[in-house]
Amino acid sequence: MDTRTLKKIYQKLSQEDKTNLETQKVDLAIVDDIKGSTRRINDAIEELKSLRNVGLDTKKRVEKEFKDAEKLESKIKKEAQNADQLYAKASKIIQNAAQSAKALGISPNNIEGYSRLEQVMDEIDVLGVDMKSFRVL
Repeated sequence: MDTRTLKKIYQKLSQEDKTNLETQKVDLAIVDDIKGSTRRINDAIEELKSLRNVGLDTKKRVEKEFKDAEKLESKIKKEAQNADQLYAKASKIIQNAAQSAKALGISPNNIEGYSRLEQVMDEIDVLGVDMKSFRVL
């Protein structure tokens, strides 16, 4: 074999080795990309699962709070109605006491508990009005 032929053979072998090495480098880069992408996706999956669990727990607590708020609002309405009834009954008692005091020629304030009943009536009247428009939610 002459030297030119040997040089050509060496050049071809050298090119094949370079091509093979470049292919292996590309393959390694792809494998690294695949592994990195898989790791990032797995991390994202774990984070999403964790957030989903936190979200479900939060949703349950919020739903319970809404139910409790609805119960409270119902109880408030019921008590406001009760306050109206108590006020109406007390108002009749105050009217009767005032008429009786007038018939006796005395001030209704001289009747024991009359002034205190007027005070608590004023207080329940204000609270009743406030609570009728009160909304928990």
